[in-house]
Amino acid sequence: MSRLRIAVLSFGLVLLVAFPALAQDLKAGNTPLYGWHEPAKILYVWAGDQARVAPDFLAVINFDEDSGDYGKVIGTVPVPPPGNVGNEPHHCHLSADKNILACGGLLSLLRGQNGIFFFDVSDARHPKFLFSTSAPQSSITDDFLPLEGGGFLVTQMGSASGGAPGRLAEFDAGLHLIKEWPDNPPQDGFNPHGISARPELNLLVTSDFILPASTLNVVPGDPVLRGAIRVWDLQARQIVRTVQIPTALGTGRTRG
Repeated sequence: MSRLRIAVLSFGLVLLVAFPALAQDLKAGNTPLYGWHEPAKILYVWAGDQARVAPDFLAVINFDEDSGDYGKVIGTVPVPPPGNVGNEPHHCHLSADKNILACGGLLSLLRGQNGIFFFDVSDARHPKFLFSTSAPQSSITDDFLPLEGGGFLVTQMGSASGGAPGRLAEFDAGLHLIKEWPDNPPQDGFNPHGISARPELNLLVTSDFILPASTLNVVPGDPVLRGAIRVWDLQARQIVRTVQIPTALGTGRTRG
């Protein structure tokens, strides 16, 4: 297991999800006069079994402070087999239209399992598991950036074997893997972790964090930390500048 992991239970959180259908009705001016309720407030927790025996799952929690059931688990969605145990649930993110929740398994590679998981959350209180997948050239799924037209850019910290270079995996609005970027990744420790974008400026930024394989006991030596910021041409999906930070002990999140 990883030398760096301390927590016995890893999880991702997504807060305050409103029913998309209701939001569309409001935008169209179709608000009903009677029987109208505020959009549901839901907390999703992407979690795994501490003993790594039971399936990983998505927990659905009432996050409405005015509700008598505030803070209560109102449902769970276990990931079905195969590859549903011991993925080390990590980050998750909603799609731009709030209908899809994308989740990552940080250590799925160690079991030869898919590391990217998609849930349909169009009915916020009753999400459904859609499918899991992987990218052929990369692994160690970390962060998700929702794209305005649907789909995601996903930071894959490691190569297919957990080494370097990693990639950005792009999924379209239909959740099909269409490309792993860039075409010719840097050979100077490209292990993308955090990701952020300013589409109006055609700007994408990723940060390198650590060489994933170096955190395993079976790999000799100390963990290899990274310290580079990658500036991308967002539309072309090309790295146009690399900023090395020599004293960085692994760069972290890059939120705009």
